[in-house]
Amino acid sequence: MELSFAIKIKSEALYAGFWKRVVAHLFDTIILLVYNLIIVKYVIVPLVGIIIPLFGFDANNAAEHYIIAATGFLGWMLYYAFFESSSKQGTLGKQLMKIVVVDLDYKRISFVRALGRALILECPLAVANTTIYPMIRLLVFVIWLCMTLAVVWTKKSQGLHDILAGCLVINRDAVIPEPDLVIDSEN
Repeated sequence: MELSFAIKIKSEALYAGFWKRVVAHLFDTIILLVYNLIIVKYVIVPLVGIIIPLFGFDANNAAEHYIIAATGFLGWMLYYAFFESSSKQGTLGKQLMKIVVVDLDYKRISFVRALGRALILECPLAVANTTIYPMIRLLVFVIWLCMTLAVVWTKKSQGLHDILAGCLVINRDAVIPEPDLVIDSEN
């Protein structure tokens, strides 16, 4: 015999709504801003400032800006990828809001899928934060806003990043795995 799991939907509100996702994202943003402020600004940048001159490069404010942007971006990506592919299936903000990220079969997503999902969501913001041209910042922000606002008008409350990554964000208590014994087809 082989053990399989069927999914039983126990709630009408399966998909996480827009405002639940916004609150979760705001909570995660606060956590990640603290990371950027403390770890990146006061640990990584000073270390790089010591290491860069050893290779004959000039450590200046522009280099510091790009180091902060790159290490901050890397931190954001890893935060989302690790938490969303973990057994908790969501970042600390999502856990607070009782929502989880699953694939289209309602199963936990892999680290690679979680990383791809995070890259699709956060790359436009990284571009906007590193450009000096205000019109490009505005254009990229509008594109990002449209990507995320898709949650409001899609049937399964998916943003573009969810659709491209093949993911859903659902209410944690809306589904329950139901063990189902499956008998071998040979018997």
